[in-house]
Order: sequence, then C-alpha cells, then structure tokens
Amino acid sequence: MPLPTPRVALISTDPAFRSVVKAVLQVPDAEFTLALELTGSFSGFGEQEVVALRELDPALIILDIEDDPELGVRFAQFMAEQSPDRRFIAAGPGLSPELLLEAMRAGMADYLVKPVTADALHPAVGRMTGRLA
Repeated sequence: MPLPTPRVALISTDPAFRSVVKAVLQVPDAEFTLALELTGSFSGFGEQEVVALRELDPALIILDIEDDPELGVRFAQFMAEQSPDRRFIAAGPGLSPELLLEAMRAGMADYLVKPVTADALHPAVGRMTGRLA
C-alpha cells in the first residue's frame, strides 16, 4: 500500500499565483496533495484560519507574501514554531537581504520572486520531495 502524499496548504490572495500552484500540484502522480487553500490576507487571518492549518498540519505551506512581506515572514515563524518539521515555499517581491535571511531562519526553504511560473515553481516543489520524505 503506497504512503499517503504529504499535504500542502496554499495561502495567497493572488488568483494567478494560485493557478500556477494548482497547475504544478494537481497533476497525476503528484508528490503532494493540495489539501487547503486560504485566499485571505495575513492581516485578516483569525482563529478560524489558524485552527484550519493546525488541524490539517500540512507538511508544506506555500505562502504568497506579496501583500505584506514582513507579516508573511512572521506568520511563517509562528507556523514553524507549531511544527518544526514543516517546510515553506514563499513567493513575493524581491526582499532585502535582512528580510530574506529572516525568512530563511523562519523555515522558508525556497523563495521565488513574483510573477512565478510553473517552470520556476516545479523545481522548488521537487526539492521539497526529498526533505519531507
């Protein structure tokens, strides 16, 4: 019996970015299962969103931090503290070296500058396969 595929949560207010993520993740024989999609901004997150993420306990969270990069990094830190083995792929604007370093310390294993294409996201997701096995 095959092992279940790791679950992924997608957090983005950008429909184009969500479409790219779905195009990469929702293919036959995908390495991951897109199990939760949150379309609100981090500033609007409340208990309902946090509870949904905790209950799902995704192995990977794909974060779009374009709307508020600093808050997105702080959110990743918060979620990493809940589950240290969790990994993140983030996308957004070019970051200052200081904020990029903070993002990496928060557990972001990959950071892609938007706009993100499937050709750019696919290898990032592929790199997570070995890290989450």
